Amino acid sequence: MKILFVFLFAVFSVLHLIASWQDNRKFRAYTKPFLLLFLLLYYIAAENKLSVPLVLALVTSWLGDVLLIPKGHR
Repeated sequence: MKILFVFLFAVFSVLHLIASWQDNRKFRAYTKPFLLLFLLLYYIAAENKLSVPLVLALVTSWLGDVLLIPKGHR
């Protein structure tokens, strides 16, 4: 399962970088939430003893990304 999350993280990272390079805001907004989600899922699958502060930091970072997508940069 760890390999799947690393693979998905890598795929979405490359897609996000391509969208950023092309200045495609719509596609970038689609890929951004998946980056932290797959990173968190990998950490949960890979680690035997989870760090609660790290999990909370990843969750709140993901939540911030999701909530800021509609507003964008101004």
